Amino acid sequence: MVLAAVIYKFFPYGGVQLDFRRIIEECHRRGHKIMVFATRWEGECPGFVELHLVSVSACSNHARMAEFARKVNAMPEFRRADLRFGAVRIPGLDAYFAGDNCYAAKALDEKPFFYRFMPRCRTYRKLEESVFARGGKCKIMLIVPGQQPNFERFYHTEPDRFHLLPPGIPEDRKRPDNADEVRRVKRDELGVADDEVMILEIGSGFATKGVDRAVRAVAALPAAWKQRIRFFVVGRDNPRRFAALARRLRVGDRVTFLGGRGDVPALLQAADLMLHPAVNDAAAAVLAEAIVAGLPVLCTAACGFSALIAQARSGVVVPQPFEQAELDRQLAKMLETPAQLQAYQDNAILYADTVDFYGREKEAADLLERFLREKAEK
Repeated sequence: MVLAAVIYKFFPYGGVQLDFRRIIEECHRRGHKIMVFATRWEGECPGFVELHLVSVSACSNHARMAEFARKVNAMPEFRRADLRFGAVRIPGLDAYFAGDNCYAAKALDEKPFFYRFMPRCRTYRKLEESVFARGGKCKIMLIVPGQQPNFERFYHTEPDRFHLLPPGIPEDRKRPDNADEVRRVKRDELGVADDEVMILEIGSGFATKGVDRAVRAVAALPAAWKQRIRFFVVGRDNPRRFAALARRLRVGDRVTFLGGRGDVPALLQAADLMLHPAVNDAAAAVLAEAIVAGLPVLCTAACGFSALIAQARSGVVVPQPFEQAELDRQLAKMLETPAQLQAYQDNAILYADTVDFYGREKEAADLLERFLREKAEK
């Protein structure tokens, strides 16, 4: 088939972006032609991709998104494709990869009443409705089961249009046979001493991922613990505001921002604990990555894969509504009970051997081929 794949902006270290790339790579391996429509592609674009860059010039984010949707739908290449697949909510899609949670739920449940009348809210809700409205033809690929109820609640989407994908973790995240050696080498490279505790957070978009919450939790630790903590933040964003917060809370020397990294598997082995107190994270795939790496986790219930942490018994999930004091308490408790941390690690390794964490892109490609067959039969 000729597959039109749509993403607003591709950059190398975003979770949705990496899923998108793996899916189109799997489709290419099966012999399908891939056209990508985006405003920007950062990093090396695969040679098999026919890239169509769409320029947008509107002044606001929501207006640029609406302009992008209009321009993509007006392109003959997009309209002629056998199947139109997107990781962004625009009209005209045959299949949508649900990398984000329901916008309507956030806008109406969490924002002030007047927010729903603002142009930003109206625009994003209209775009979301173009994908999920009852009677529509777009199939939805969910990344966690908890996404479906809100979409059904606001748009009355037919249940048979939803298809749940497996977690989709790269196999290089799995704990290797030489994990101790990998750990030692990476900690030496980062300057982490044997008696220091390395805490890791991974995710682009620091505000959404709760980096400020994590910094406050580190700062709230007893003085003796603070001197032993090394907190590393990996991801794409401007760290200035969060680094300033760390300095203001007198833990600036304990917090390091590494930027986007290609050595995530080694970092997972080097760390003693993953801290991910996200405000809103549709999947938080890094939690599944932590499980297969054997890394204990402290996260919030706002993370899509937080249920996996509970099922694996590989860490602690801070409930909603979020309270900073509870996160602070749980972090101190986990650090003060090394035997429990070891149990979390053992549980994670055992659980990783019983669940399929690796087949997302293959399942997604299977679904896209199935959607094409169903479309051709109509």
